[in-house]
Amino acid sequence: MILRRLARSVRRQDWFTVLIELLVVAVGIFLGLQVDEWRETRALQQREQAALARIADELDEMIGQFQIAVDVSERRVARSTLVLDALRRGELEEGDRPRFEAGLGELDLVISLPWRLATVDELIASGELGVVRDPRLRAGLVLLREQVRIANDALIHVRSEMSDYVPLVHLKVLFAPDDSAAFASRVASYDFDALAADPEVVNAVALSRRMQQAVVLNHSAPLQQARRLKEELEGAI
Repeated sequence: MILRRLARSVRRQDWFTVLIELLVVAVGIFLGLQVDEWRETRALQQREQAALARIADELDEMIGQFQIAVDVSERRVARSTLVLDALRRGELEEGDRPRFEAGLGELDLVISLPWRLATVDELIASGELGVVRDPRLRAGLVLLREQVRIANDALIHVRSEMSDYVPLVHLKVLFAPDDSAAFASRVASYDFDALAADPEVVNAVALSRRMQQAVVLNHSAPLQQARRLKEELEGAI
């Protein structure tokens, strides 16, 4: 319709009408493009909000897992410290015996959880991480992902190190089945004096405590980063 009117105006050399028709066409195209851009921007904002909401839920779960891991690891450090101090002194208070035995049994236990931000992984795999428009938040999510990877790699190393020397201690300790224990066994019998007099045992316990302390650090760094990101997300959603 507009093109036919424009053609008639050109044939009549009605240049004013031609100019008006061209302006109408140009404005229509401009408005159409603006509407398309608005729709695209709104769709992008909706996708971002949906992604951020999923990431916030995943961060909540991750923070809970990290906190459990830190708490458990710190208790294990405390018990391994008690074991090491008792062996170095060559004395074990009767009231400390339950924690001492628990510490002996936990020397090679390392808590690890399937830490993963599934939404961030999906966005990176699809090349759509840019849907998170805040560059600081985007960089923080990538950093957390890398911290989790490093922590998991470190835990693999810790387990490998512990497997080299903790068995030396456990070979000198008798374990018994225990359905109420977390790992279905408990320390049943041991010669404290013999353990305290064996420098290899004392050294193995010291190394185990050092590894447990490293585990706490490996859990703590991602936990702090996850909490910072959660605070940023609360302001973005």
